[in-house]
Amino acid sequence: MIVAQGSGESLEDDVTETELVEAHTDKGESVLPWALGVAVVAAGVVAAGPLRTRYPTLSARAITATLLTVALVAGTGATWTVIDVGHSGAKATGDKQPTDSETGDPGEGGSDNGSEDDD
Repeated sequence: MIVAQGSGESLEDDVTETELVEAHTDKGESVLPWALGVAVVAAGVVAAGPLRTRYPTLSARAITATLLTVALVAGTGATWTVIDVGHSGAKATGDKQPTDSETGDPGEGGSDNGSEDDD
């Protein structure tokens, strides 16, 4: 996540600042809290065993239910946010995509690449 943010920040200096680029940048900054939530869940999973050993009165069911709930919330939030950030980035650069004629792609019409039979 940190690598992606750093890459995006360096790329931001090379593109024209538009409303869509600004929206993408703002949304990108919202990924960090979700990533921290996922890290907290991972730490909780690692700590669950030693906690049960140290405090035998803790309910394994309660620990599991808590970790599961937090994992679902953090995972869903992280997934949604990353999709939203990616979509906003695609919209920000969408108008700069080359057309088929610029790339040489024949588009829907196709080309005769030898895969079609000439009857």
